[in-house]
Amino acid sequence: MFFAKLFEVCNETISAPTPKFKGNWEKKLGQYSKGLTIFWSGQCPYPAKFVGELIETAEKIFNIKPRVIELKSWKDAQNSPCAFGVFCVVYNGKVVADNPISKRRFTKIMNKALKIK
Repeated sequence: MFFAKLFEVCNETISAPTPKFKGNWEKKLGQYSKGLTIFWSGQCPYPAKFVGELIETAEKIFNIKPRVIELKSWKDAQNSPCAFGVFCVVYNGKVVADNPISKRRFTKIMNKALKIK
């Protein structure tokens, strides 16, 4: 609520449009409807640390070769299938993680997605 009010005040002062997400989430996710895709950006140090671990885990434990996409620009981030422009994991067209995750958390997510107990 604080940020909404802040944008409201800024908008009145600057006469700029209210910030918003680009949307089209389903269309963006449609491009990644098969397999595992990891989006990450060097903007935050945590994804860089975890991406290598996630790739290794996907390949060794789940026998899945992930597609890895580095978000190098603001345009890349705006056009990713996640609102969180620093890290995202998509599996078969569904966002399964929208923030940096550890190898352990990734394993739990994939076990659930693959219905492995």
